[in-house]
Amino acid sequence: MPDDTNSFGRPPKSILILGAGSLGESVLFSLALSSINLSHKICFHIASRNSERAGWLANSTNAMLRSLNAKHIAVHHVLDWANPETIAEIIERAQPHLIIQASSKQSMWTLKEQNEWSRLVQRIGYGITIALQSAFLLQTKRALEATTSNA
Repeated sequence: MPDDTNSFGRPPKSILILGAGSLGESVLFSLALSSINLSHKICFHIASRNSERAGWLANSTNAMLRSLNAKHIAVHHVLDWANPETIAEIIERAQPHLIIQASSKQSMWTLKEQNEWSRLVQRIGYGITIALQSAFLLQTKRALEATTSNA
């Protein structure tokens, strides 16, 4: 987490969002916008398999926050779901007060392909993919347990 303090001399609050897809983006932008009038500083951490996308989200969030004169910041991290140590390292670095798991094995963008799965999701609704959304919860839990974080 950036070595910074808020107006009370305390480190900023920290929120870690795992996943930079459409859900991660919505959560990040919503939290950033809804927090602009808070007196304490917040550091939003966005972690994703896709470094370019996570970087874009952090930069976009920072631009939005600066344009609104908010003191919050966003930073990004690259995670590797195949390597649980990287998840624990990110948690250890960020020392989040809150972790939001928004990563999914099913990208919304892959549903634009014309195949049976995409047609089923289009017909029934994106909610059918919830099991794929929760696939990384156990890994997140184990990574959290391997850290000193109080999240």
